[in-house]
Amino acid sequence: EVLEKFFTELKKDGKVVYGLENTARALENGSVESLLISEGFNLWRAKLRCQSGHETEANLTEFELDKQSCGICKTKLSASEKKELSEILTEKAIEFGAKVELISTDTREGKQFREIGGIGAMLRYKI
Repeated sequence: EVLEKFFTELKKDGKVVYGLENTARALENGSVESLLISEGFNLWRAKLRCQSGHETEANLTEFELDKQSCGICKTKLSASEKKELSEILTEKAIEFGAKVELISTDTREGKQFREIGGIGAMLRYKI
């Protein structure tokens, strides 16, 4: 039912956003009514550090975490901190009074939602 409403709004260019960047921006400005996260959403926000002490922050899959190298000295980066991005976004949604919906991938609509990034939001108003 939630996804049916989401895709209906999406078709008419309504009050929805999808994708990590657009959804995070909508959360930051408080316009999210319901945050939708797919069961298969698997990204981490990691603080990465090389042996020389250079640091960076990135959103990566678990697989990508071990494959990063420093853009400055080209040595391997290791995660000094990491947290599931879904947890970070859920906390932000709750802070702004938004509902959080975990979306099953067992349905056709759930699979379709995962294919467009696995994260989106129903908005209080169009941005």
